Amino acid sequence: MKTYVMKIREKFISSIEMCVKRREYRLNDASRSSIKPNDRLVLISSSNPRKYVCVKVKGVERFPSWEGALRKYWEEDFKGIYPSLETAVKECSTFYGREEVSKFGIVVFSIEPYRLALKQSKILLDTNVLIDRECVAAKEEDASNGAMTALGYLKDLGCQLFVSSQSVQEISKSHDKRMGSASIDTISASYNELFGNPISDDGFFRQALEGFRNDENGEAGDYLLWQLYTDQVDFLFTSDNGLLRKAKALFLSARVLTIPSVMGQLESNLSLFPQYKASFIRLLRFKDVNLSDVFFDSLKEDYPGFETWFKKKSVEPCYVYEKEDGIKGFLYVKEEGESESYEDFEDPFTEKKKRLKVGTFKICSTGVRLGERFIQIIVGAALARGIDQIYVTLFEDKREDVIALKNLLQKWGFDPYTHKKSNGELVLVKDISFYRRERDINKNYPLCRDNPDYYFLPILPGYHYRLFPDLRVKGESGSNQELACNNALEKIYLTKYRASATPGDVLLIYRMGERIRKYTSCVTGVAVLKQIQIYESKEELTQACKNITVFGSEEVGELFDKGYRTAVSLIYIRPLKRKVILDTLRRKGIISYGKGPRVLQPMTKKCFDKIIDISEGDKE
Repeated sequence: MKTYVMKIREKFISSIEMCVKRREYRLNDASRSSIKPNDRLVLISSSNPRKYVCVKVKGVERFPSWEGALRKYWEEDFKGIYPSLETAVKECSTFYGREEVSKFGIVVFSIEPYRLALKQSKILLDTNVLIDRECVAAKEEDASNGAMTALGYLKDLGCQLFVSSQSVQEISKSHDKRMGSASIDTISASYNELFGNPISDDGFFRQALEGFRNDENGEAGDYLLWQLYTDQVDFLFTSDNGLLRKAKALFLSARVLTIPSVMGQLESNLSLFPQYKASFIRLLRFKDVNLSDVFFDSLKEDYPGFETWFKKKSVEPCYVYEKEDGIKGFLYVKEEGESESYEDFEDPFTEKKKRLKVGTFKICSTGVRLGERFIQIIVGAALARGIDQIYVTLFEDKREDVIALKNLLQKWGFDPYTHKKSNGELVLVKDISFYRRERDINKNYPLCRDNPDYYFLPILPGYHYRLFPDLRVKGESGSNQELACNNALEKIYLTKYRASATPGDVLLIYRMGERIRKYTSCVTGVAVLKQIQIYESKEELTQACKNITVFGSEEVGELFDKGYRTAVSLIYIRPLKRKVILDTLRRKGIISYGKGPRVLQPMTKKCFDKIIDISEGDKE
């Protein structure tokens, strides 16, 4: 493998990074005729030397002219840039002289940008990182140490951690006092030792490091970079600024990890887990959860090795619901890539795609519809990652709590799919790629049916926060008491109006304001209508509202007597990114001046789309 540096027009760099432009076209002169598959091209912007892209050569083709070179792939490689083959040939012909092209021809390199994923990658540890980590381990200090936390996260991602044989020799000879009781044997047992090829006479590598010849990390550091440069590993993990500068000279910066960069990825991963500030559920790391709580006893019984697995997940995020007498709910989800194997399934998934696995999901009966809140979190995590298929495995019918969990999952669209060969667990799958008309609204959550009608659903300010705690507006106060309707995905609101709408229609939740209404009234979230039912019996209405409305039994009876007999049943979908106030609705012509929306007042799809656009950043 050799490296070649070339200039390129900056407008082509982004299309190469996005894998739109998959070939590079050059004069086939002596400087390029020796380029072979697996060689590395560094394509640097001709106008901005700090902008570049590194690609690997996948194939080489040669043509006598520009027309021959461009004819096959010009539409794919120059999509949106050239309107025709003739235009592409005309511009490219200005790159080299006619005589040069006639003499050497054009060479076409099929290229692929380096897109190394951190998950399950090979990572080489710098000597200093290794010493820092082992010193902490030897002293049994807190695991929150940066190096230990970062390495723990990399292990959780399935990364293979390597140490160079030269690093092992260097530590062995130096007898570094910081190592304490840690030994070379401990290092050898903890990491894979890499016996890489010696540095060869690579012109680019030697020239790039020429100015660093007498630096303090010397040949040992160069050897680590050589192992990265020659793709013996995917990444190098270092805390050495000298190595970072050398990596930059070699155009390898994107493949060098530091403690801050790894921790940044960890936090980025954490951001893909929805957080619900109004919920009593907390987003924690595994290491912050009490594994000895009796809550986990059944999981330890069902899954041999559960405790070992749990401890290995130390820095991974999870959701925990805990009361004074212990943990009552736990949830862990993980993203699986397209290369994931499902051979343990009796009927394996055949389509290669990203999936969200519900790794651990257990709840105790609490009376506050905790399971629905966890369903909301699971679906929210899938949407945040752009994933449209979720699956969970469980031992069906083993215990009452598992039976209840299975029923809950099926109610919200998780369908039995297959069983695992190894332990017989049932696999349930929820697909959120498109709406299925034959299924009820609960099972289609969080999707809306095709071509729905759109309506406002005004909520009195005294009930808005209690019914939709996730949609709290500034200055809105609520009780610290947790109500079942807070967590319920399905909710009921009572009204006097006898408006008509169709199940599956979309509702915009509108919080009615106080005082200066044009600024305190606002659209806060989106829901789907499940049904509208008018009750003639107080008892039937009270039973229907149980645990899914803000009204207590006595209050329901009082409202019934006052004419509030229309129950609007809805499925809560999501909050708006930014609330849209009444003043904006009026100025945009969505609501007439001097008025506010009525219960189930219809709006056009154009108005709905305009509100969504405003909430996502189009302020005016």
